[in-house]
Amino acid sequence: ANDNRTSNTICNFVTNKATALRVNADEWSTARCTVPAGTVVRCWVNELGESTKFRQLKTAYKGMYGHIKSSDLTRASEMSTKIEYTVEGETADDKQGRLQVYGFSSNGVQLFSLSVIDDSEWYEATYPLVKVNGKDFLYEEKYIEPKAKTKQVESNDTIKYENVLSGRLGNWNEFYGDIQIERKDNVWYAYVSNNGRLIQSSKVVDSTNGSEKLTNLVIYIGTSNVEKASGMAVQYLQVQSLSDIVPAEHNVQQFVMGDVIEIDCGVPSVKLNDVERNDLVDIGSQFFDLQVGDNSIKMASDDKNATLGIIFNEKYL
Repeated sequence: ANDNRTSNTICNFVTNKATALRVNADEWSTARCTVPAGTVVRCWVNELGESTKFRQLKTAYKGMYGHIKSSDLTRASEMSTKIEYTVEGETADDKQGRLQVYGFSSNGVQLFSLSVIDDSEWYEATYPLVKVNGKDFLYEEKYIEPKAKTKQVESNDTIKYENVLSGRLGNWNEFYGDIQIERKDNVWYAYVSNNGRLIQSSKVVDSTNGSEKLTNLVIYIGTSNVEKASGMAVQYLQVQSLSDIVPAEHNVQQFVMGDVIEIDCGVPSVKLNDVERNDLVDIGSQFFDLQVGDNSIKMASDDKNATLGIIFNEKYL
């Protein structure tokens, strides 16, 4: 007996060009819509070897069923895509960062700063810098940064050049070293060392802020490129030989009857009996500005006879 049964299965196809989705399996049949090239569609397939010129959709395309010309379809299993890509290694050329340790006196005077900096956009170019009283004190003569390397890019019949990562500059990259500064008998000295490399300053007398004493340290770690920040950290920080070290006293009475305290939020500064005493200011407190309109200012004191006076400068637009 003859076996006239057929076996229908489902297969994914990809349109190899824009083609019509027709109502019937006929080139002259009404087109419901155009299916763009590269679209995946699911169609019925006769596994016994059908020679039909059209394939019928098993799954609707945008809510519509119909037929697509077989020559405009390729089985998805026969499709292959070649993707070319480059794996970029970990680089520091495009990373920027700034690590700084500041030393301040109680009067807010910046005595020194110790810095490790990479501010180059296209090069890995770390360098150390020590400042005293706001002026460069120790540094290695900075390299002259050449122009970034470029590559030629062709787009829309136009040739242009783009900057690319350009390598390393200087002698202080991958810094994992020591920076030390001292002021002894009012004479400043500093050195920087890293991986056997050493630079030292001359010994210079402090003729600017010799009377100012170190009371606060501030550490700043930042970058000008938040998406490409250099990894920076302070591993060890030590302060030695502070002068006039005395045991800490608690609940010290700083004021006596008749004292006059002057707080100037404009400078800012604090004076006790006309003598600047910023060392009495709590490090967590803030000076403030008056706001437009009414301001409520309160003073807390256990002295029932204390008096409060406020002087302000009027401003006009």
